[in-house]
Amino acid sequence: MSKSSKTLKLINLLYVAGFLVMLFLGFVGVKQFFVGLIIFAVGIAFSINLSEEKHLKNLGMTTIILFLLNLVFFSTFELLPLLDLSFAIYILLAGNLLLLNFLARKKNKTTIYLPHFSTIAFFLFSIALSTIAALHVKDAIYFFIINLGAVVVFYTTINLFRESKEFVRMIVKTFAGLGAVSAVFAVWQLYSGSFKFLVYPYLSLRDQEILELWEVVSRVVGTWQHPSYLGIYLAIAIPLAVYSLFYASKTRTEKMFWSVSIVLMGSTLLLTNTRSSVLAGLLGVALIYFFINLKNWEFVRRFPNVKKMIVLGLLLVAGIMLYQFVFVTEIYTKPQAYRVDASATIWGRFIRADSMSTESLIQRSQLYSLASDTFLENPWTGVGAKNFSYVVAEEFEKGTDAHNLALQTAAETGMVGVVAVACLYLSLLWKLIQMSYQTKDPDSRYLGASLLAVTILILFDSIFNNPLYSLRIIAIFWLVVALQHINSQNFDKSINQPVRLES
Repeated sequence: MSKSSKTLKLINLLYVAGFLVMLFLGFVGVKQFFVGLIIFAVGIAFSINLSEEKHLKNLGMTTIILFLLNLVFFSTFELLPLLDLSFAIYILLAGNLLLLNFLARKKNKTTIYLPHFSTIAFFLFSIALSTIAALHVKDAIYFFIINLGAVVVFYTTINLFRESKEFVRMIVKTFAGLGAVSAVFAVWQLYSGSFKFLVYPYLSLRDQEILELWEVVSRVVGTWQHPSYLGIYLAIAIPLAVYSLFYASKTRTEKMFWSVSIVLMGSTLLLTNTRSSVLAGLLGVALIYFFINLKNWEFVRRFPNVKKMIVLGLLLVAGIMLYQFVFVTEIYTKPQAYRVDASATIWGRFIRADSMSTESLIQRSQLYSLASDTFLENPWTGVGAKNFSYVVAEEFEKGTDAHNLALQTAAETGMVGVVAVACLYLSLLWKLIQMSYQTKDPDSRYLGASLLAVTILILFDSIFNNPLYSLRIIAIFWLVVALQHINSQNFDKSINQPVRLES
């Protein structure tokens, strides 16, 4: 093993050790967090002297995997006033990616690729502008920072890993694998009271109370603190697991792993009782077929692969049976079962056969009305990003949002924000669909179709929830979009030519 390889291995170990100490011991005290931070900083110091671009990419991959782990095992423990533990790690890892990208460009004089720059800048400007009218400026600034951090991860990932096909596959499998891990923790929560005693130290008092609330209504959250966040992440992971099963598995063992994971994630998705996420997951799987055969409208003439359809159907049935005959049975053994009628199952919520679903619909209507009224009262700049929850604080629990991206944006950032969000996501979708349509290589097309399906299902979920107001889902969304760009670059040799900012 060469000296540079040994140094690379040491740096990776320092990264991982520092991260684990920060995340899993940081709740003990600030001192423990800073011990982990120092270990990680030593790794950063060593990385500055690396001379090979492939080594910097290797460290970048490690950083992104740690980034995803931080999102899955997110800690809301308040490290310092206004600074949560995982939020601090989020900023640190985004900064490290930026540094690695700078070092790679210094060694290899490539041009910077900044797609969607003007629409992203306009979007960030709309958030900054909303602080003018914000009663709680710190919340608006926080929202600006988490979006800026996600954009930094987006651009640094694209530029650091251009033409790195294996990187995209690795991260896609990491996404799907962590979905299976999230499902395991959610099932643990269902079956054992020991779960909350494990996770409580990592949560703020408010999130501990919220976890108790979800347990009372028999909805699992796992490590995600909210069933909607767990639901949308599982909806993201399932299509990527389907891709991994049919198009990226090389061994029988790997195929078996993804099959079991799909069954477990599907049943756990139903267990979250999140209707929009269930629909989003089904939509994502269907869109994979659509976009794979998008070119020349092949999906109209070409029937789906019968073998794959049978396998998917069997996995779907297995997931439903596991949910209905194992998990639902367990729900009715709980002390709080007397409070749960048909709402204990996702079917009851879909057919609105229970009081909980009726109450939910009434609350949604009230929130939509309040968001519309708030927009009409503050039409240009809104009440400030992340400030809508304060407007409805007297009628709803603290932290309640509008459950609709368009209405939330209108209420908080006004007309400027609505135009910015519309321009950003419409131009983004148009560009991604173009890339999917133009891709000729079958393997790249399968991968691109899966990632595009995930992008659309997140936006679909935004009709009924606000996933793109969560730090965790915002970061995941932009990382998925970055993977799509890299996947497209693999077969677009023009990327090596001088590039310009794209709008």
